[in-house]
Amino acid sequence: MGNETLDPLERLQVLLRDARGALLDGRLHALALMTEETASCLAALPEVRGPRSAAALDALRLDANENHRLMGAALAGIRAARTRLEAIRKVRGELETYDRHGDKRRVTFGGGNLERRA
Repeated sequence: MGNETLDPLERLQVLLRDARGALLDGRLHALALMTEETASCLAALPEVRGPRSAAALDALRLDANENHRLMGAALAGIRAARTRLEAIRKVRGELETYDRHGDKRRVTFGGGNLERRA
């Protein structure tokens, strides 16, 4: 069933579930593909009326909060990976050690070539 046949609440629910799946699978690029349809659904929400609206909005709020938490975790993971990669790059050029007196020593590596064999 296509999302265009659903009302805005149902479409938004599907989008939030899809976004959750993308976050859990690490497919962050998929989130960008959902922004236009999500904005369209959000714009239509003020027109939604009916007895099930309040409960449906509460369910959407819970799903959105969970996605927010997952997005925060994904961003924290990306930041940690970036920090680790920066540390690895730094180690390629220099190494910090400590002498027996506790003073920091920096050893810089020359621009030598490393031979790699298959």
